Amino acid sequence: MSPEIGQKVANRFFPPDANELQAKLSTLRSAYSQGQQQFLTEMQNLGGTLFHSQEYLNRNRSDHDFVYDLYKAFLHREPDQGGLGLLDQPGADQWSR
Repeated sequence: MSPEIGQKVANRFFPPDANELQAKLSTLRSAYSQGQQQFLTEMQNLGGTLFHSQEYLNRNRSDHDFVYDLYKAFLHREPDQGGLGLLDQPGADQWSR
């Protein structure tokens, strides 16, 4: 995985603000050069920023839609039934995004 995936994720859901996007990409590039764990941490931070942003929350996505968005953003594929099926298990409505 490379820092460019951060840009792809951001572009998929939000029109990028040039300054904010460049700052995030710079952070990802720096983390990438520091090693896998640092890069993973920064990608998790980016995901948290995007998927908890007011812009995303305003989309009023259901839990299934949220999981779909995660699959498309990070795995670049349709969700499998096993992944979506987890949402239908007892107690799944208690999980937090």
